[in-house]
Amino acid sequence: MTGETADATGWPTAFGTAGNTCFSTDSGPTDGTPNWTFSRDGLQPRAPCVADGTVYVVGAVGESGSEQMRVFALDVATGDLQWEQTVHDNSLPRRSSAPTVADGIVYVVTNDSYLDGLGLVALDAADGEILWELSGAAGNHYGGPVALNGRVHTITESPDEASALRAFEPDGSLAWENSPGDQALSAYGIAGGGNSLVVTDVTGVYGVDAADGETRWEIPADEFEERLQLPPAVAGNTAFVATGATSMTRGRTEPESTYRLYAPDIANGAQRWRTSMSNDDEPAAPAGPLAVTDDAVFVVQAPITDGGRELVAYDRTSGTVQSRQSLRFVPNLASPTVAGGTPYVPADFGIVTDDGTLAESLELAAARQANWGVPVFDGQAVVVTNEGIALLQ
Repeated sequence: MTGETADATGWPTAFGTAGNTCFSTDSGPTDGTPNWTFSRDGLQPRAPCVADGTVYVVGAVGESGSEQMRVFALDVATGDLQWEQTVHDNSLPRRSSAPTVADGIVYVVTNDSYLDGLGLVALDAADGEILWELSGAAGNHYGGPVALNGRVHTITESPDEASALRAFEPDGSLAWENSPGDQALSAYGIAGGGNSLVVTDVTGVYGVDAADGETRWEIPADEFEERLQLPPAVAGNTAFVATGATSMTRGRTEPESTYRLYAPDIANGAQRWRTSMSNDDEPAAPAGPLAVTDDAVFVVQAPITDGGRELVAYDRTSGTVQSRQSLRFVPNLASPTVAGGTPYVPADFGIVTDDGTLAESLELAAARQANWGVPVFDGQAVVVTNEGIALLQ
């Protein structure tokens, strides 16, 4: 999985691609008619992904305090349950609970570093059989494990070791491990492209060689004007990193704060460009992860003082603003998806399209999907609703 775009038949990770680009050249739904829905008593679903004709969803089932974390496999054409597998007897991780599918294996992070748990589980995509499981806790970064060049990568923590970026072979054997900058990682995200991985952490941004895990470059956190709280995206030879996150900054942000979008080279960390997210004199913070297309970087932003939302497109090569569009109904954390040239943004009561208003035909409560992109493929979209999972046409 090395491409910048999700293909027309799938969306195999939380953000569509290993690079977290939330971008597909295929079209999205037009009339929003639900083709099918899937629900279960007590089901609390998280971000789905799509691969090889199957929708994979991680969800918690059961009463509070006695939940089971399960993976569900649904036929993309009918919504029929193909299999389900319990992977952990506890609640979902706070962020790292989206599945990743690569080469017939479903990878799921089952817990975060604040709780005891299995860490990383690999399941057979065909029947849900658990192939192997990694003991110890897994890091709490956004999105699921990153599959790149035949390996899967995540932040994990062994019982007697600090957290680190680790690469695993499909059989579960360790390929390499690295704590970039000699720091224990508390990463916000990992993205990959070509033979490179980029990690955003509270301590800075790191570029890692995906072949052997060696740190190629690092940018310390004190070189950024605001905190690093979002996952990176990687497209071509460039990483895209935004500082700040609205849900964590609103109410604690000074009016003079400046949030920026940075574009370092993935080979050496050299800064290609950086740009302020302010709208004239009004400071604005990113409201969630990015989407990167062939020519633009899309960010849902929130002006600090007025509480609104806007979708801003920045030129991918220069960082200049291409367009701004006011949005309605968008929650604190929202990641856009761009498919067939149309941006889709999860909203409190459905999906907002590129005119900034709620698409009447997409009026499904999709707020639970706010932390991840909307999987769009083959003229369809999979959304998390208050009732469960729905496939829109």
